[in-house]
Amino acid sequence: RSEHVLSAGLNLPAAKYAQPAEINNFFNQLMARISALPGVEFATIAYDPPLQSNWVDSFQIEGRAVSADSRQSANFIPVGSDYFNTVGAQIVAGRGFTPQDDADHPGAAIVNEAFVRHYFPSENPLGHRLKPSPPGRIWNNQRLTSFEIVGVARDVKFAGLAAASEPAYYLPASQSPLTDMTLLVRTAADPTSIVAAVRQAVWSIDPNQPIADVKTLDQIVSESIAQPRLNMLLMTLFGGLALLLSAVGIYGLLSYAVTQRTQELGIRMALGANVGDVLKLVLKQGMLLALIGEGIGLAAAFALTRLIRGLLFGVTPTDTTIFAGVVVVLTLTALVACWVPTRRATKVDPLVALRYE
Repeated sequence: RSEHVLSAGLNLPAAKYAQPAEINNFFNQLMARISALPGVEFATIAYDPPLQSNWVDSFQIEGRAVSADSRQSANFIPVGSDYFNTVGAQIVAGRGFTPQDDADHPGAAIVNEAFVRHYFPSENPLGHRLKPSPPGRIWNNQRLTSFEIVGVARDVKFAGLAAASEPAYYLPASQSPLTDMTLLVRTAADPTSIVAAVRQAVWSIDPNQPIADVKTLDQIVSESIAQPRLNMLLMTLFGGLALLLSAVGIYGLLSYAVTQRTQELGIRMALGANVGDVLKLVLKQGMLLALIGEGIGLAAAFALTRLIRGLLFGVTPTDTTIFAGVVVVLTLTALVACWVPTRRATKVDPLVALRYE
């Protein structure tokens, strides 16, 4: 749930925060102070916010033999204890992280549903233990190298909304402390209203520590779909222009046809044809051409939409609802374009028409 979530980057200088305990102490203090701010519902840290995860690393599952050519890897995401509440990601099995999942307690891990589908397709992942590579490097293999899977979280998109959900494992940030983290804060109102208070909370711990890349999670989502949105805008613009040209073309064609048939229509009305007969005659001509064009267009679209499959999101290239909607819109457009010259045809004075050159 991206609404009401503030995101800000924090990069602690390695020279000042060289030890894991120093990193944990800074972030523990910061979480306590931000959580106490008015309007803050949850506050947490994460290596990356949703839609922007880019750290894929290897791991082992204890008790499973792994061959040299079958390297296991997944998205590695250290997060704070309130991460899943902050971003609105549901825990579907087991439990979430708690403040007790720290450097003084056994390692805990949460995996996503894609991880379960890939690595535990026919068994319960809870209770299995992971040996991820990053914590071993962080602790020099002296502490917290094994992590028990305590929960399963719903999939969260990492590489954009249109990308498939990828396997991921989450570790408590205090058990895999890193200096480069993202602060995430869920608020009851506009999240940008607490930016100054968050910055002050950081400075109250370290006056020389800046925050960077401040934006809302809604902005991150919006930026992730900027290119598809531009594609959609351009296609809508060209589609609207094509629809307008089609309507103008039909109108012009029928207007010319009515002008050419002025004498014929006058003779028909002089011989007893009523307004309804004339309406039916001219509309039939225009709508027949329009329906033939729609048929040809639908056949071509059905064959060619597969070429833009990569630009579509949430619909298939042959979505029947879309095709039906297009038929309705084009038919109504053609009907309106035919109606104006048709109405003019019904107002032809038979005497004037018979003298028309």
